[in-house]
Order: sequence, then C-alpha cells, then structure tokens
Amino acid sequence: ARSALVEKKPGEAELRLRAALRADAEYTEAQSLLGALCLDLQRPQEASEWLARATELDPQDAVALANLSLARLRLDELPAAEAAARQSLQAYPLNARARYFLALSLLGQKKAPDEIAFHLTQASDSIPAARRLLEELKPKPELR
Repeated sequence: ARSALVEKKPGEAELRLRAALRADAEYTEAQSLLGALCLDLQRPQEASEWLARATELDPQDAVALANLSLARLRLDELPAAEAAARQSLQAYPLNARARYFLALSLLGQKKAPDEIAFHLTQASDSIPAARRLLEELKPKPELR
C-alpha cells in the first residue's frame, strides 16, 4: 500500500489498505494511512472515522492525531479539531501541523487570540500559510 501511495496511485493504495484491514481490523498504521488518503481524496468524514479508530488504538500517534484534527476542521467540528490538535501536541510538542490546526480551530471558535498567535508563530517557520495568517491577524496601524 505504501508503494502505491508513493507512486501516486490512490485507488490501488486504498484497495491494499482495505485488504490489510480486512485481515487485521486493528492494524493502526493501515487505519492511519487510509485516513490520510481519504483526506487527500477530499473525503473528510471517512478520514475522520479511520483516524479516530487509529488514535483510539494508539493515542500517542501524533501524525494521526494531527490528521484527525485536519479532518475535523474540514467538517467544521472545531472543538473536536482543537482536542485532536492538543492531543497531538502532547504526544509530540514540535508538531508544526498540529500547532497550525490548533490555531485554526481556536480562530474558528473566536477563542484565545494570544494562544492563536503563539501557535502560528511556532508553526510559521515550516508552514507558509501559518506565516501568512499571522501577518493577516496582526493589528494594522491606524491611518490619520
């Protein structure tokens, strides 16, 4: 399945991942990869379901948790996106994607502007969209 993903063959990858999960329903890596693939294929509901299963079995999988946060952002489930991003950061505090997704979930909930700025700043070195959003959120000097 991984080679099909690398070779940009999502259909083949999906078939292989589903076959692996039929053989072992608790294969967390396959669940996580299938969730990420569903995100790439613009299927956030299905992605959320697979990633939730993967993170229930492995609550320390920072990548799956960050992907779960993204899926929930796309579903406009902002408190759930926030929770998944926070859990991802507990597992791996340097996760720039989780910081960015946390900032987006907080922004969408109109919560904690200082925390939003902190996470965007932390993520901005590796995520250009975080840097752009941080600039957009900075107060503009008033014209006189």
